Amino acid sequence: MAEPTFAFDVHMHLIPLHHACISSYLELARERGGQEVFALAAAKDYIAKGVLSGKGDVFSLLNAMERMPADEIALYEDDISGVFTDGALMPVLDGSGIHIIGGGKRLSYDYLVLCPQIMDFNAEVTLSGRYRNAPRHDLFKQAMQILDGIAEYRRTHPQSRIILRPFLGINPLNYEPDFIRTLLETCFGKKSGWNPRRERILDDWKRAGRRHRGRFDVRHLPYKNAFAGIKLYPPMGFDPFPDDAARRERTEILFGFCEEHGVPIVTHCDDQGFRTVSLEDSFRFTSPERWERVLEAHPNLYIDFAHFGQQYYKWLEIDKDKSLPQKLLDLMTGAVPTWHERILHLMSVYPHVYSDFSFGGTKADIWKRLKQTLDASGGEARDCYAHRLMFGTDWPLCLTKIPGALEYWRGFADSPLPADLCHVMVSENPQDFLFRD
Repeated sequence: MAEPTFAFDVHMHLIPLHHACISSYLELARERGGQEVFALAAAKDYIAKGVLSGKGDVFSLLNAMERMPADEIALYEDDISGVFTDGALMPVLDGSGIHIIGGGKRLSYDYLVLCPQIMDFNAEVTLSGRYRNAPRHDLFKQAMQILDGIAEYRRTHPQSRIILRPFLGINPLNYEPDFIRTLLETCFGKKSGWNPRRERILDDWKRAGRRHRGRFDVRHLPYKNAFAGIKLYPPMGFDPFPDDAARRERTEILFGFCEEHGVPIVTHCDDQGFRTVSLEDSFRFTSPERWERVLEAHPNLYIDFAHFGQQYYKWLEIDKDKSLPQKLLDLMTGAVPTWHERILHLMSVYPHVYSDFSFGGTKADIWKRLKQTLDASGGEARDCYAHRLMFGTDWPLCLTKIPGALEYWRGFADSPLPADLCHVMVSENPQDFLFRD
């Protein structure tokens, strides 16, 4: 019997509406109103603009987020199976697997692996109004809801071709060092992960510990070794290289463990998003330049710079001491590298730097521009880059720009990317990123 084959969506979300720190986000957005006005004006693809202008399908986004995790998974499955398009679009998923057919390509896989990015929505914000204390967003309660939802989905969809490997979101700057160590040892022990060469899905995972009523303790998570990796989100205050030594100790615990054990990290890397810090801090923490110091210390870290470094506020990276004419000249002459150029440079230096194309694929020309970038690099550089790029959708957040997940997959299938590149992006590269021998 032939070994099973796998396609991957390495970057999507299961975000029940009550998980998001909406009140904190809106409070901070009001405080920094000028920055938000600028963000909307400067970023033609800014997520919030799709909502405010009515051009994005905010109703589909809310429809997805109002569901519990098991129902969100089922919705994604129905979407790419063509349930909602009445035959207008060729589906990519059926009872035999996932099929990427279009643009001269015909690629088929037995299973689709989804990697939900769980977010750490804890935010210490004082709100205006009568209820001044922000709602708590307990990371582990919310992670447990996601894991319970995956288990429920597996029970109710036993014939599904979808496998789920979630990433645990955490901002280590919000926790004490001992807690971070316990978290990592519990969730990413030596037996963590999933071997893609053997079909081991959720029902095979051993449950350990017990679930407490009320307060949750990471040491008693009933799903040990349940996560594929770590999700980091700089726009909500994660600084990968803090100036303060005590804060940097916390990031070093995380990076040191992940490098030693081969735990992959996904970090948000475009300059928009769900921001709870200032625009300047968000830009600085998110920039691949900030991560160069981390990779110098941890050169074997497996890290995915999500969204291929999409930028809208390039002027923020220019030296503040320069005059306005000099800043404009730097922008026009390309004296300041773009984030995607920085990511490509890091790929050429470090062996396990990756990038995914989640959300960016809502615009069809992203795949054309990717092909042009790779063709222009040529030779060994092209081969290096091609084996570090991965497919992702950012569903359901991408619904602010595109009708559904099926349109995202069809855009990838019908793109000018050659079949061999599509294959490594959707299958081989994710396996190299996610799994160790």
